[in-house]
Amino acid sequence: MKFSALFTPIALLAGFASAALPINLYYDEKLDDKSILMKNTSCASTQLAEKYPDFGSIPTRLASASVHLMGWNTDKCGSCWQIEYTDRQGEKHSLHALAVNTEGGRPMGTAFIKVGLSTMNELTRGRGRELIRVDAEAHEIHPQACLHRRP
Repeated sequence: MKFSALFTPIALLAGFASAALPINLYYDEKLDDKSILMKNTSCASTQLAEKYPDFGSIPTRLASASVHLMGWNTDKCGSCWQIEYTDRQGEKHSLHALAVNTEGGRPMGTAFIKVGLSTMNELTRGRGRELIRVDAEAHEIHPQACLHRRP
C-alpha cells in the first residue's frame, strides 16, 4: 500500500485519535536483541534513551519506524503504535509496539514499521520468516498502552 508522504504528517497531527495509516510491516531480528544500547539508535538523545539504556530494559515490544512516521530524535521516539494485520482468511490481528528507532524511507514514500521476528510471528501466527513483509495498518496511540508489560 502506498500513499503520499505529504499526507502522513497531516494524519499524525490529529493526535492519538488519528486514522489508521497503511504501512509495510517487516521484521528485523536486531529488534529482538536485548543487548542493543539505546545510545546506538536514532533516539539516542531523547528521554526514552535516558530512561531505558538498552532494548532489554524496555517493558514492551519494540519497533523501528520509517522517517515518515517518526523523524530523527523527535518526540515520536517512545511513541506507541497499534499495528493491525489482516490475514488471508480475513481475520484481524493487532498488537502494540514502542518506537525506539527510525530509518530512511522506502521508494515512493511508503511508510514502514519494522518489528522483531518474535513480534512478527506473534502477529502472523508464526509465519513471520515465511511472509517477510506484510501490508498492515498502524496508528499512534497513547504511550502508556505500550509500557505496561513485556509480552
